[in-house]
Amino acid sequence: MKRIAITGMSAALIVAVCSGSALAHEVTTKKMMVKEHSDPAKRSIQAFSNDPTVLYGDADDPASNGASIHVYSATDDFCLVLPAGPEWSDNGKLWKYTNPETKNQLQISNGKLQVKIRSGVAFSLSDVPQGTVNVEVLVGALGDKLCMRCTAPGTDDEKRFLAKDCVAAECDLEPSVCEPPGATTTTTLP
Repeated sequence: MKRIAITGMSAALIVAVCSGSALAHEVTTKKMMVKEHSDPAKRSIQAFSNDPTVLYGDADDPASNGASIHVYSATDDFCLVLPAGPEWSDNGKLWKYTNPETKNQLQISNGKLQVKIRSGVAFSLSDVPQGTVNVEVLVGALGDKLCMRCTAPGTDDEKRFLAKDCVAAECDLEPSVCEPPGATTTTTLP
């Protein structure tokens, strides 16, 4: 057996490679919709998947670790972090986040992922067409990142982006970091 010495820059590279965010698991998208409104408080985003590869086990205790929803295109980048806490419920088959004040919701169970963002949406459709919109969801700090990507919307104008029945495809490279508070981040050593 050979022994390998890891020093300085090698250690920093190993830490950076091993501690980055989870690889995305591509899932089909039943429906993805972004609604624009002149009043930013009335913008909304919805994304639904009925993919059989979505599993309850893809989540990692969001009641303790929170979750993140990253919505982005070539022109827009929006990150919503759902905090840990009592808004999360778990019955052993379904994780559900419901915030009565913001009306934001997330559900994950076997074969089902639902995202509804009705408050704080900073994603705008002013740059049209969007063309491709990506939604990446990380439920818990160490869960599987789920990727929904839609490239051929039925509607893509300044009021609405609507795509249905999108095939599972690799999401575009994320333009920024969007992770829940407890997620592992890249670290370098001196």
